[in-house]
Amino acid sequence: MTLKKKTILIVGGAGTIGSAVARLASEHGGRVLIWDRDVTTIRDLAAHNKWTLHQVDVTREEEVCAAFNRLVDAGSLPDIVVNSAGIFTHLRPLESLALTDFQEVIDTNLAGVFLCCREAIRHCGNNLMLINISSSLSQKPIAMAAAYAASKAAIDSLTRSIAIEYGARGVRAVAINPGPVEGRMLDQGLAQIARGLGAPNQVIMEKIIEGLPTGKVVRADEVAALAIFLAGRTADSINGQTINLDGGFAV
Repeated sequence: MTLKKKTILIVGGAGTIGSAVARLASEHGGRVLIWDRDVTTIRDLAAHNKWTLHQVDVTREEEVCAAFNRLVDAGSLPDIVVNSAGIFTHLRPLESLALTDFQEVIDTNLAGVFLCCREAIRHCGNNLMLINISSSLSQKPIAMAAAYAASKAAIDSLTRSIAIEYGARGVRAVAINPGPVEGRMLDQGLAQIARGLGAPNQVIMEKIIEGLPTGKVVRADEVAALAIFLAGRTADSINGQTINLDGGFAV
């Protein structure tokens, strides 16, 4: 498998999954572009690997459009877009969830993916690959995560719509639905759920592990490996699918 002569844009590339995809894409010869609204944590890694790094807030339409216009001007439009920007927060009972909090999750997790997919389709032409990082919670929600689960379920539907509408142009769209992925986002989310339930973090983690047939959380490098496979020539016929990578959680 090779990504030589391919440009891959990783939206949310400073996160746990995004940075794992960036590292593996580099190993396979891809030219890596990273967008994130906070690039400070990945600046040194990006410089070391010669990744192109831009600060972009995907909840702001004008920033996404301007960022794509810069790629047009630079002749650096991507062949592959991985939408991994997202937040796992405002985890509380639905009756306690403010509309502004719900909207923040939707704006980041769903509207951001919509904007990046739309602009990529507008500018990148045919033979474009869109990989949207969703979640197994889109199919099997848990308590206290209504906004997050709803945002991810909508990503699954958006992905299928893109596949149907643009497949004839050579545009492919696939959603990867990971289970809980070890890293900072999971840790912060579990802490919120634990506070809401009045239980220790470790107890919440143990309950999550109990719900996974494999008995372990997902690693970011597993998600990255699937993303790189989907971007390759051997996956050309995979389109419009939501692919679970969750240890059997959603079964």
